[in-house]
Amino acid sequence: MGQIGDYGASTVYRLPWEATVHMSTGLCGSEPYIAPEQFLGKPYDARLVDIWACGIVYYCLHFSELPWRCAQPSSDTLFASYLSACSSSSSSVSSCPPTINNLNPRQCRPVLRKMLEPDPSKRWSIEEVMKDPWVTKIDVCIEAVNRGGVAGHVHSCAKAMGDRNMALLR
Repeated sequence: MGQIGDYGASTVYRLPWEATVHMSTGLCGSEPYIAPEQFLGKPYDARLVDIWACGIVYYCLHFSELPWRCAQPSSDTLFASYLSACSSSSSSVSSCPPTINNLNPRQCRPVLRKMLEPDPSKRWSIEEVMKDPWVTKIDVCIEAVNRGGVAGHVHSCAKAMGDRNMALLR
């Protein structure tokens, strides 16, 4: 079982007793995983930045390479091409830039497209990602102890895990 996370530069977007989300500022993370809005020097929603980074991680796991070096069109021609393709497809879930159109299974393309949406106001939240039909069918490992007390694991669909995890986030 693996877990991906680096809490050395984490921020708190909302304390448990608060209803208001705190906006973050500044650059945080490794350059290829930094969302475009972080480069603007304005406050941003850290939750949406995390969605972007998760999309980059999925892309890297699938292709064994980064989609671009930096999510700034002025510094990276690959990202500039991606941005242009996103603009021409009008951010439609069904229309994906060529970078994403090569992903298999096909069912992952719409969710990854929305995770890597350059405009944070159109990027999916974790709740939307977890409701995606492809995501709900992903098998995930859950720690379990059998009757003999031996630790092991079982598989469950992401929908069940998502429901449990969404309750924890609220």
